[in-house]
Amino acid sequence: MLTHVAVALAELDSSNDPEEQRRRYEAYLASQNLKFVMDIIVKLLEKLNEIDERRTAQSFPDEVRNESEREAKPEPETEPEQEERTEETEEQEQEQQMDEQTM
Repeated sequence: MLTHVAVALAELDSSNDPEEQRRRYEAYLASQNLKFVMDIIVKLLEKLNEIDERRTAQSFPDEVRNESEREAKPEPETEPEQEERTEETEEQEQEQQMDEQTM
């Protein structure tokens, strides 16, 4: 690629046609602009990757801590004698409370 650039620059200097020189110079400027834009994109992607790595590193210890807490605290066992509250029992309790209030 470097040889192509050198050849193009040599031809640019050797050409006597001003229109051809102008076109080649414009192509050279366009390639420099494209290189500049691509450099910006690469730097932006590198920065985004760095931010993502930091977030991953910060969230990982939290996940490990949460897992160790879960392992350390066994889930409480429910007693088979306990009756689970259902909607019906809750409604009955509410009705009883309303009856008591009206009396």
